Amino acid sequence: MSPLKNQFSKWSLFRAHQIINATMSIFIATIAVLLMSYYSVTSHISLFYTWFFLFLAFLTFVSLTQLFIVLFGPGGMIFNIILLSLQLVSAGVMVPREMLPLFYEKMSAVLPATYVAEGLFTIAFGGSNIFSDVLAFLIILFSVLLLAVLRISFSRIKKADTVEKPKAALS
Repeated sequence: MSPLKNQFSKWSLFRAHQIINATMSIFIATIAVLLMSYYSVTSHISLFYTWFFLFLAFLTFVSLTQLFIVLFGPGGMIFNIILLSLQLVSAGVMVPREMLPLFYEKMSAVLPATYVAEGLFTIAFGGSNIFSDVLAFLIILFSVLLLAVLRISFSRIKKADTVEKPKAALS
């Protein structure tokens, strides 16, 4: 049992995880946009929209990863490895999604890597509207957070043995 689970409520820990996730997503998106500017990477949308897209992408990925840990504990890492592999195949970067078997094509619609690939292509080359990818991130993000909140609300935190042994009386 983690010592933090004994000191803080399950909601305080969940809130702290979300603050850390959002802070790191802001930081990583900012670094990415600064590197794009430094290396003169052309963008077909504004830097703010690029930053916002990257922020949501990182936040969605880390929240999805955290969901499996919330659902299954440390064993959730196995699901994360499987999910990462599934996203690499179904995102449409290595092989167009239309050429994939139906299973991968259907899975790509609910995994964030698909929308990252589409959005980055839009940022780099122009074309489609990036707001549909942002909307997909928001739907996935809220779904993942809702599942995590439901799981946490139905979980019981086991308290560690806090019963102290009686101290011997002084003679």
